[in-house]
Amino acid sequence: LTQLESLDLSCNALSGNIPQEFAKLTFLGFLNLSHNKLEGQIPTSTQLQSFDSSSYEGNQGLYGPPLTPSSRSGQGSGVAPPMPSDGSRWSSKSEVEWMLRGAEVGLPVGLTIFIGP
Repeated sequence: LTQLESLDLSCNALSGNIPQEFAKLTFLGFLNLSHNKLEGQIPTSTQLQSFDSSSYEGNQGLYGPPLTPSSRSGQGSGVAPPMPSDGSRWSSKSEVEWMLRGAEVGLPVGLTIFIGP
């Protein structure tokens, strides 16, 4: 899955933190996690910070680049990390793996249907 090129999970009511495994996706050319209920800091990797802030919009609890400036001391950005909520979270690594496998299968099937025979 580290060679996944496109991932659109927008408008899926996903909640919790973005898994750290997303930082290991090195070939990702498109990412859209907008309009979910994600929270916490966006995992740091050159790949995830390279996307426009619109890829993360609509997630009230997310912070960190590219949404807000980062600072090692936690000062200077003018934005405090949001307080955690009691919402549900991705509970296990296998749940994330199944989600990514679904996207991996769904993308080629969707493109085949869209492009046609």
